[in-house]
Amino acid sequence: MNFRTTFPIEANFEIDYHQKIMSIGSCFAEHIGNQFIQGKFNIITNPFGILYHPISIAQAIQRIILGTPFRDEELFFYNDLWQSWMHHGSFSSPEKEICLEKINQDLLEAHQNFKTLDVLIITLGTSFVYQKKIDKQFVANCHKVPNNNFNKILLSLDQIVRSLSSLIEQIQTYNPSLKILMTVSPVRHIKDGIISNQRSKALLLLATEWIEKKYTHVNYFPSYEIMMDDLRDYRFYNSDLIHPNAM
Repeated sequence: MNFRTTFPIEANFEIDYHQKIMSIGSCFAEHIGNQFIQGKFNIITNPFGILYHPISIAQAIQRIILGTPFRDEELFFYNDLWQSWMHHGSFSSPEKEICLEKINQDLLEAHQNFKTLDVLIITLGTSFVYQKKIDKQFVANCHKVPNNNFNKILLSLDQIVRSLSSLIEQIQTYNPSLKILMTVSPVRHIKDGIISNQRSKALLLLATEWIEKKYTHVNYFPSYEIMMDDLRDYRFYNSDLIHPNAM
């Protein structure tokens, strides 16, 4: 008997050692990026740190294309740390100058490479977003600021598609030869609840299907499907039963 539901993976292009790659998005994007690094590929991974939802990922890539440095007033001080609403907590620091220097250093490297990038891997993690009540800004990370400062919103399919379409057209103008590989993270966001997580992932799956059909240079890689179907046994997961393990 075959105890696995395997399926063919279609690809319109291959990745090789001569190409420049960027992986951006959820923690899965980080792990895949690290696999490329171990394999000695030329890759930049998450220049804004881990990002989960389509809007924060789109905003990060748009900022990379522009290359506009971050300013002091874009940081905020909380829990004895200087932080950025657009960045992961790995950039936070007790010293404003150190935080800003790290942010702009990674931004500059990403900007300088983006024009000649060959492959961009975008990994979407969730359709849920947190919006600041005070100025309606969508944040990439709440940085443990109390929940009552945010509205938690489930993006609609239309919002996700419009955000990604606008991003891809901007990328196409800036770097016409860039190949885009989109995937949905197989890491389940259990804190949202099992049902809410499934609905969130379903929106991302529908959005990536729409984007792939619209843009010929966008290819979809079934990370979510591989883990949910082919590798659904818990031996392939960490002890938290959420994240894929080394195997």
